[in-house]
Amino acid sequence: MSFGGTALSFLLLTALLLPTAHGGPLDAPVITLGEKKSLFGEKAQANEYVSYALYYWPDPANPEGPYKPIDGKKNQRLRSMDDSGKMAAFIGTVCSLGRQYELNRDPRAASRAGEWLRAWFIAPATRMQPHLKYAQIRPGHRTEGDGGGIIDLYRMPDFLDALAALKRSGALTKEEWKRVDAWLNQYYAWLATSRQGRHAHTRSNNHYLFYVAQCAHLAHFLGRDNEARQWLAEAFANMDRHIAPDGSQPEELKRAEPWQYSVYTLQAWGYLVQIAERMGDKNYRYRKTAAGASIQPACSHLTANLELLTTWATFIPCPFRKPVQVLGLPAEVKTIFTPSSTNIFIKASISGYIKGTFTPKGLSVVDWHLRICSRKTSGCMEPAPIRPRPPALLTAEASRHPLHQTIPP
Repeated sequence: MSFGGTALSFLLLTALLLPTAHGGPLDAPVITLGEKKSLFGEKAQANEYVSYALYYWPDPANPEGPYKPIDGKKNQRLRSMDDSGKMAAFIGTVCSLGRQYELNRDPRAASRAGEWLRAWFIAPATRMQPHLKYAQIRPGHRTEGDGGGIIDLYRMPDFLDALAALKRSGALTKEEWKRVDAWLNQYYAWLATSRQGRHAHTRSNNHYLFYVAQCAHLAHFLGRDNEARQWLAEAFANMDRHIAPDGSQPEELKRAEPWQYSVYTLQAWGYLVQIAERMGDKNYRYRKTAAGASIQPACSHLTANLELLTTWATFIPCPFRKPVQVLGLPAEVKTIFTPSSTNIFIKASISGYIKGTFTPKGLSVVDWHLRICSRKTSGCMEPAPIRPRPPALLTAEASRHPLHQTIPP
């Protein structure tokens, strides 16, 4: 997802490197959902997507009873037993292949993307059922999801951008594209009519925003621009529930990881800005509610309140040396704090996340995109110290992670 086009040169660089690192998406084996084994009483059939709620754990006081939520503590064992990794591989690989085709018209990328799309949307033996009925099941509570799992497809806008690029290729025949569109139509209808979709529609946090972002992008992709505008108008009408006049996001500040969730939720607003601007509304990000809420101040609020561990970096696209920006933010738009490191995730067009890690000893780049960039071209990463205010949200983070030092204004 790119705003203003400033991420293009960085995107070009990473796309050229895609086929060579870790085998790349061209060589990734096609995986599908397959048969199901009921672990918590769910009755999912073959090729129905199943995932388990990430923050739910067995109750020590009642080991055989319902799992209990612990916000911020991820149950990776549950995730290792569900389909979330398969879904992430599908979405991420098709997004990468779509980007690769869009930038260099590589027919291999289009052909490989077509194989994934046939497996997930067309072939009767492997086609995913067009719903998320069993997404983020809470063990011991219900044998279906409650709507929270719709966020498992939070990257749907990126995925649709990849499909738009691939439709200009020979990835699929016209008849096959009709079947892909039919799957998307069925999924969009399920979002609007199912119990899970109706529940997500009533939420007041990031789940609502990613639900609306999915619906708006699906409507536009499927040629229903009037419906897309209605989704955009609804999100704006509800903005006061999500963004305070000072730019903070009250619902996300309640979370165990308020900084992470504030940036994560801003990505949903970014998806809405993207589709609004694509449809001609260039002021969506600046428009204010009667109470004074607006998307742009939410960006500024996060930019002004960064906490530093050792040093921060702005990632500069080598050819043009302009800061990569997402929704007006510098490239360092998502961080996850731990006692020993800060993970930086950078969103660039439909490329997904690019990751580097700051440790007390300095920058350790763990993603091959940036490792190659920093080794081959001087100036790809330059220090950009920021002296932020210590807001409540970062004060809370610092209290849990004392290694982090907040720099005073």
